[in-house]
Amino acid sequence: MKPLFLPHLCSLEAYVEELHQEDFKILGDLPALRSLDLRLGHEWAGLPRRFTAAAGSFPCLSYLRMKGYVQPFEFQQGAMPKLETLDSTFLWWEMTQIARNSGGYDLGLRNLSSLKLVTGYVWPRGTGEDRKKAAEAVLRHEVETHRNQPTVRIY
Repeated sequence: MKPLFLPHLCSLEAYVEELHQEDFKILGDLPALRSLDLRLGHEWAGLPRRFTAAAGSFPCLSYLRMKGYVQPFEFQQGAMPKLETLDSTFLWWEMTQIARNSGGYDLGLRNLSSLKLVTGYVWPRGTGEDRKKAAEAVLRHEVETHRNQPTVRIY
């Protein structure tokens, strides 16, 4: 799909079994997309280890919801400049693996200059409540250190 064929698409809601980085890039190139609601398939669907929103991607997006088996994001500087609301499932085991490999967990939320609200669910995947709380603390810290002081709601 070429974004040029959908120049006026402003809202998209979809359930997908597979979403690859290239698909995410195509969505990011849709010039008028303001609302994106994706429900992602299962872990065996071959999803990438991490989705990257590159600089200049999603220029009009103000609302992003990604639920289900969502790999961690990386928001690069200049990505999603109008994003106000992020609602996602956060996978604690992926968060902790990235933190171990890179010396700290970093979504790059600081790069979302218009962010006002972060909501989501930290999925413990059958582990103890202590691991879920640790992942929640990591997420809260990243939100609380954001210059806009967005509201955070974790359930």
